[in-house]
Amino acid sequence: MGWVSDRTVRGARSIRGGRWSSIGRSGNRPPPASRPGSGRVPNLCAADDIDAGAHGTTEHKEELIGMSPTEIETTVQDLARAIAAATIDIDEQGRRIAAAVYDLLAQGDPIIPAEIASHAHEPEALVVATLKGWPGVFWDDQDRVVGFWGLAIPEMDHRFHTENGKPMYAWCALDPFLIVPVIGRSTRVESKDPVTGEPITMTVTPRGINDLSPASAVVSFLAPNKPFDFDVIESFCNFVLNFASHESAERWAAERDGIVLLPAAEAFEVGLRAWSKFHTPASTEGQATA
Repeated sequence: MGWVSDRTVRGARSIRGGRWSSIGRSGNRPPPASRPGSGRVPNLCAADDIDAGAHGTTEHKEELIGMSPTEIETTVQDLARAIAAATIDIDEQGRRIAAAVYDLLAQGDPIIPAEIASHAHEPEALVVATLKGWPGVFWDDQDRVVGFWGLAIPEMDHRFHTENGKPMYAWCALDPFLIVPVIGRSTRVESKDPVTGEPITMTVTPRGINDLSPASAVVSFLAPNKPFDFDVIESFCNFVLNFASHESAERWAAERDGIVLLPAAEAFEVGLRAWSKFHTPASTEGQATA
């Protein structure tokens, strides 16, 4: 996840009930009537700005070192199920609309509902009603979608660049693992360890991770305990980060309760399984599910 620059926010100003500048809240929900410092875009996605006090000191944390393969698999399965259960319920029409948004938005340009409707083969009115009813959808001041469930055009901490697309951004470390199997295109991801600042790079394919650097990279998780809502970035995404090593991840996790650490390969499995409801039947052949 990441912060939104002042330059980007000026291009997506908050109007008619909240837009991308309401980072941390879906553009589909009106912002609070008053909020201290509301003229400044908060760094809601930066690891250092997370209020650890809201979760207390660490009382329970799954250790990467010492976990058996069976324990890791159980953790992957439990996280995938928790994330899937917290995600919006969708029917086949909803799946087609979501897949169309991901496919179009991953090209790197804002998209209008008419484009989504054409791509999804659904009526435009249905597309608008569906997107307006979902959390996790962000709009600019021209009624174009600029952010959707883990994918964003405005700058954030995780650079996301698909084949034949423009560079854009993921909300958190998990998002490429959710989205790439849906769009079916390999994506280059670039991030930084929030503790050490060390670069973390990888190529995410629909089947896994290639060219991971450093090979020791891990991902932090906080299992959701309620359905994802308009505060999904604040309540979940802020805690799902890339770290260059287990050591730096433990330094960050030591002050936060309930953090789970997994190697990047297992984190990919969490995303693949958690987002299976968005996959087409063809994309899930041979894949494990939650």
